[in-house]
Amino acid sequence: MKPSHALSLLYLCSGVLLAATTGARAQSLLSVDFDVNAGKSPAGFTQWELDTTATASSLYTTNYGAIHMALDASKVASAGNPPPVDGSGNLTAWNNTVTGKSRGAIGNSGAFTYGSLYRDFFTASGGGELGFQISGLTASTSYSITFYSFDENNSRTNTFVNYTGGGIGVLGTIAYDNPANGDGNPTSNGQYALTATVTTDALGRLTFGEIDGVSGFGPVLNGFTLSASGLPVPEPGSITMASVGLFSLFAFNRLRRRK
Repeated sequence: MKPSHALSLLYLCSGVLLAATTGARAQSLLSVDFDVNAGKSPAGFTQWELDTTATASSLYTTNYGAIHMALDASKVASAGNPPPVDGSGNLTAWNNTVTGKSRGAIGNSGAFTYGSLYRDFFTASGGGELGFQISGLTASTSYSITFYSFDENNSRTNTFVNYTGGGIGVLGTIAYDNPANGDGNPTSNGQYALTATVTTDALGRLTFGEIDGVSGFGPVLNGFTLSASGLPVPEPGSITMASVGLFSLFAFNRLRRRK
């Protein structure tokens, strides 16, 4: 192999490896405020309203353009209890109800602008697990999602689980003491938030569950923000092939220099 050809191939393999392992800067895609009684939402958030008197014993759904959102609830609070799906992997009704609750006003102050987001929330009626699915996304693609979970009336330990693609992976927990006992209302937008990077399944869906397995209350979900990198998750074979190509070229250059 001529040195010039080897150098060209080296650049090509480097480009493949770089594209396979580097993500683009995340861009905000959708921000949803789970709202009660048509209250206000922070700037940039879309309201999903559920009246305090309304429950959904069947699947509770809404659309944001091409993106579809579905919610259901179970009476069981367990990280190993994924929400039910049909034969196509789409969320179906569980055995509990989704309900909305609103607490006292939380005032904004300075850089804190999410008072209306943290005020109200959706929960599993009487305890249990919330199941929710976002569909209409790009298949096999990495997304960043931020969950907001706060109830100013009770202590909480809310755990978020990723059930996408049939797996069970704990993403993290948002925990706090009863605000009246010391933790207090939020004073920064991300105070009671959890951010995780997740990957859609082959049909462009993300499936999650949320439980509060400590306090005995239903899990609390004020809303979420979804951002996308815009790049598909690389196949393991792509990275392997690029890595092998680079290794071979380095070995070739070393032998050529010895000669």
